[in-house]
Amino acid sequence: MGFARLPLLWVTLGLEVPLWMALGLLAIWLHEAEHGPFAALLLGLALLMRPEIAALVCILVADSLLRGRPFRLLPAGVFVGVASVGLLWSVTTLEGSGLPPGLARGLVAGVPPDALASAPLAGLAALGAAAFHLSAAWLVVLLFAPAGVLALPEQRWAWPPLAWAALHLLGLLLLGAPVYAWTFAPLLPGLAVLVALGVDLLLKDIRVRQVQWAAGGFLALILVVASVQSVAQLTLVSPAESAPWAAISPPLVEPQALQADRWLRDNTPRGSSSEAAPATRVTSA
Repeated sequence: MGFARLPLLWVTLGLEVPLWMALGLLAIWLHEAEHGPFAALLLGLALLMRPEIAALVCILVADSLLRGRPFRLLPAGVFVGVASVGLLWSVTTLEGSGLPPGLARGLVAGVPPDALASAPLAGLAALGAAAFHLSAAWLVVLLFAPAGVLALPEQRWAWPPLAWAALHLLGLLLLGAPVYAWTFAPLLPGLAVLVALGVDLLLKDIRVRQVQWAAGGFLALILVVASVQSVAQLTLVSPAESAPWAAISPPLVEPQALQADRWLRDNTPRGSSSEAAPATRVTSA
């Protein structure tokens, strides 16, 4: 549970997953462009947000060794320095365990009530079922991702995100801990790579360039529709408890919380830093 002490986690709370993923993806791009110090800087910052980024660090180090790149002291020093300074800051400035009251008990007392599933494979199955019930257009992913595997030997750049996804999933399986929807975020870049490679492989057989562009644009439109439909369902529709996507839907605020919110707004001096904001819907990363 030491990750709860990481300094950038609390600074970016609520946005840590997309920011952490963005840092990881930028680090992969910089690694491919051989900008080692900048990639190391981003990886160090990402490590201060979530420790799972260590899987990507291992992947990029292994990729450098396989490519025969020489060891450079500067990137290693940047990564170790950023991570060390951040962790040292958190240890010296945060009092106690660094955990909010009750969080430690909630993490060790079994499956949290808001968890997607009690095990990674069950969570992955639940997430897939939720996605397909939100929009049937996500079936495009199942159609093209297997074809993308056939194109992997020719695409050296695709291996780091796929290896990151595989190693992350392996770590989840070994831990066997309860999972949330955002737990599987590192799998998304690898899945996107497979879909893109699958589409490219199948469109290569179309000789007419205009038809090729039209087919590619149509497939991209299907994915955009799937994304928009899914987001609209999650944000605008309250699912029944039996709906497959209920587990990943932002929960509505309980009536007791709304009552407490109204009481705080009525009894807190205007302009006070503790003045409550209107409560409508609870969302989490």
